[in-house]
Formats: sequence, structure tokens, C-alpha cells
Amino acid sequence: MLDETSSRVGTAVILACLTSLDSLTLHVADGTIFKIATVKKKDSAAVSRGIDSLVLLIAMKSVGVSTTLYLDCGLTVGTSFGKCVEFAMSTSLIPLVLSGRGVQAKAAGVRAAGSGSHRLALNSLAGPFIDPDRFTSHGLAS
Repeated sequence: MLDETSSRVGTAVILACLTSLDSLTLHVADGTIFKIATVKKKDSAAVSRGIDSLVLLIAMKSVGVSTTLYLDCGLTVGTSFGKCVEFAMSTSLIPLVLSGRGVQAKAAGVRAAGSGSHRLALNSLAGPFIDPDRFTSHGLAS
């Protein structure tokens, strides 16, 4: 179903994974890569286009260096495992997760070097800053 839908909206399926964490990795025409995943081990529910949760996962060159910057900007680590850090985001509907670029590139079946510009800008109560991977955060009034 996702394969058919993705083709209709101009995306290409990069990688379809059929494991206990079923996922589909999509490459959009502008170069953006999206990963749609479920942790459901068995397909027991009726087909739905609903979304239970959304996470912003950013693949970083150096998770440690970037984590330090985000900590300096006032964020706190919620959970961390391997080269993956999820920040405790009590005031945000979308949690922020930093992960290693190599790990995510391998999972998506693309080169870790990547190409193109970062067209993603974050809005943050932490104020304006640019992280080591050149992602920009615009400050918001608290």
C-alpha cells in the first residue's frame, strides 16, 4: 500500500524492510529522505492512514559534538543508546532525536556523505543557533 501511495505523490521507495520493526524509506524529489516505521510485530489492526507519533530524527556527522551543543542550548537528554540520543522534550509535540549519519545512511541504503543543502530549520525556545552539521534553529519567544 505504501509503495503505491508513494509513487502517486512523486517519491521513490529506497528500501522496504520487513522485520520486527517494519519500515519503508522514501526518497522525495527534492532529496529529502523519510523513514516510516512501525514497532508493531503483527499486523493486527485494520489499515489506517493515521499516525500515532512523529519523531524528528536528524542524522549527524558527530552525535557527541552535536549533543554537547544541544545540551549547552538548554535541552536535556531523555534516553540515549549507542549513537542515538533522544532529548526530553516536554513542551514539544515532536521529540528530537540525533543519530549517527553512517547508521542512518546504511539503514536507508544511501551514501553517508549525502548531497544538497539542509532545508530544514528548527524553531526552538533555546534561541537561534547553527549546529555542527549546519542545521539552523530559529529562536522563539517564550
